[in-house]
Amino acid sequence: MAREIIDVRVVAGQQDASPVSAALGVHGAAAIVAYCGEVTTHGWDLATAIGRTDLLDDRLADFSAAMARRFVPADPRGGEVPFAPVVPVADDAPPYERLAGWMGRDPTWAA
Repeated sequence: MAREIIDVRVVAGQQDASPVSAALGVHGAAAIVAYCGEVTTHGWDLATAIGRTDLLDDRLADFSAAMARRFVPADPRGGEVPFAPVVPVADDAPPYERLAGWMGRDPTWAA
């Protein structure tokens, strides 16, 4: 249910007056989406580093990958856009591979 609420608010561009919005200068829903993407992406980093990708939830990667594609530009990268170039993956790649690739990580990397 939270995903549907976030999607609707972000897509509709609705502002809210939450403390998150006031403190960060962004919509509360946008802040939640960004935080979810950060935690999900770095969760993949850590799970991959320790060999425990079996603990990851594909639903989080599906959501985060879709939002990253929408809000993180493919080009340019570097400088003010703090991501490495997109690493191409197949359209039907598993969710964490799609997320990792879009965020400039090599999905085939292993510790």
